[in-house]
Amino acid sequence: MLKSILTTVVLSAVAITNSLNAQGPVPITIDNTDVTNPPATSCTNTFYTVSGTMANTNYGYSGPTINVVGFNVTIEMNYFSGFMPLPGLTPYTENMDLGVLPAGMYTVNTATFVDGNPSDTDTGTFDVTSCCPVIADFTLSSLTTCSPDSVWTTNSSTSATDYTWYVDGTFLTNSTDTDISPVTAGIHTIKLVANDGSCADSMELTIEVFVPNPVSLGADTTICPGDTILLDVTTTMATYEWQDGSTDATFMVQAIGNYSVTVTDSNGCESFDTITFTQCSVGLNEINNAESIIMFPNPAISTIQLLGVNGNSTISIYSLAGKLVAVHSNTTTIDVSNLQAGGYLVKIEQMNNTITKRLIIQE
Repeated sequence: MLKSILTTVVLSAVAITNSLNAQGPVPITIDNTDVTNPPATSCTNTFYTVSGTMANTNYGYSGPTINVVGFNVTIEMNYFSGFMPLPGLTPYTENMDLGVLPAGMYTVNTATFVDGNPSDTDTGTFDVTSCCPVIADFTLSSLTTCSPDSVWTTNSSTSATDYTWYVDGTFLTNSTDTDISPVTAGIHTIKLVANDGSCADSMELTIEVFVPNPVSLGADTTICPGDTILLDVTTTMATYEWQDGSTDATFMVQAIGNYSVTVTDSNGCESFDTITFTQCSVGLNEINNAESIIMFPNPAISTIQLLGVNGNSTISIYSLAGKLVAVHSNTTTIDVSNLQAGGYLVKIEQMNNTITKRLIIQE
């Protein structure tokens, strides 16, 4: 008789449990999550409490699996069903040790499992405050710069006695403040570690560095009266300023003197160069003998003739920038077909005399 009654009770409990499961109840719910005794600090272990309700009275608990990656915490609470599940809502509370966590805001994803099957989930957040009195803090004079210009720091850290600066992870200095001059283009990370001898705090900022394209006006050279030399510094998306305040990409030189240009690119970075033009050399012999030699045709296309050249002679042809482009000896007919169209200087040396004449080559 007693055995029959017990069997009836067990069967009834199983029937009720099956009835509850058939209606879809959550076996292990999560009703509340929070940090135990907040606030949590970076000097002590952080405890996280999860409470809820079990649909049956005799679920077993095999403990949590806790994983901390950065500022994300994952908790899996693992339960198993008993030999004789009995219906009845049973509250539970589990207090889990997350260990010592660095200061910061954490996100916690909690999930319950019964016999390996997911039951319920919850997402919560909590803040771990620093227990170190040191607070690292600084600003930069600019968040962008043009190499090799410097960016200056302003250190506003509190409660610190020592400082360490890093650029892209490489030690820079232990000064309170510093100047920073990265030479490569791109994003660079500036890090300050402040400490008081017992604990430390750190802070990072980034700067973007641009490297300007160099500008060149060429080497210093000579210019003869009546000559014209074009300086050209044209580049993409840039502005220009010459020594006289003009703003074209080119400048026409017609006289001796110093010439300079500042080129500002699209990032606001400046490049600068100068060039000096001096008077081309015209000796006394050249002046006295300039009319004794006739050069024709001028302008020329393919050849020129020299009348008045006798005996040993050297004929040197220079560009207006002073570059030697051709040399001929002991001849009165010069092939100039390989020269580009433009202006040239023809230097004729004979009998210890030197004569310089201007030549124009046409296409």
